[in-house]
Amino acid sequence: MNSILKFRVWDKVRNVFLDSVYCSPYLYHTSKDGDAIYNLYHIFNNNNFVIERFTGLKDINNIEIYEGDIIEVTDSDCLKFSFDIINKGEVIWDYCSFGVVLKDAGGLREFNSLYYLWEKGKIKVIGNKHGK
Repeated sequence: MNSILKFRVWDKVRNVFLDSVYCSPYLYHTSKDGDAIYNLYHIFNNNNFVIERFTGLKDINNIEIYEGDIIEVTDSDCLKFSFDIINKGEVIWDYCSFGVVLKDAGGLREFNSLYYLWEKGKIKVIGNKHGK
C-alpha cells in the first residue's frame, strides 16, 4: 500500500467529477465537460463539493479505490460474517481507517477493513455513491 495524497472532487450542483485536482491553492481545475473552473480555496470552502480521498489501493481490475466508491466483495470467505452477507458496500473513512460497512440479510451492519479485503485480492469497484 502506498500513501499518495490524491483525491477527487464531486460537484453536487453540476453532477460531475472535476478533472485533476492538485494540492496547490493557485491552480485552477476544470470540470470534465470543461464548462466550470475552480481553485482549491473555492472547493474546500464550499458545500457544493464533496472531496473524496484516494485510499492508496486498487481493486482486482487495477481501478483506483476512493472514498465513496461502491465495492463488491467477490469472495465471501474473507468476510467476518458466517451467514447471509450482502456483499456490496460504500468505502468510508471510520475508526481511523478506510473500510466498508456490509450488512447481513437481517440488517446487522459490520465495519470491514478495506485493507484486509484488498490484501485478500477480492474486491471490485462497481460504482460510486454519486451513481457515476
